[in-house]
Amino acid sequence: MSTDIWIPIVDGIVRQTLAVTEHMMQIIVRLDENAILPAHQHPEEQITHMISGRLRFTLNGEILELGPGDSLAIPGGVQHAALVLEEAVAIDTFS
Repeated sequence: MSTDIWIPIVDGIVRQTLAVTEHMMQIIVRLDENAILPAHQHPEEQITHMISGRLRFTLNGEILELGPGDSLAIPGGVQHAALVLEEAVAIDTFS
């Protein structure tokens, strides 16, 4: 189920749904340089896979930098945020 609709998350960050099942969702995310994903948490587990660009994640107080080919597993209920260091594309999978 791919759709051409880009949905704004916050200024400079948009997402598009790639696939949805009863227990999972996968999205592609476009992130502009210097955009900020504010700290948040959600009950779903999340895996982020970087296609291009660079992000600085804060995950439960730890700072991690991700670039092309890197992946990050985020447990449900754990606070996380991101700063976009350079224009990026990522695939996020939630369960």
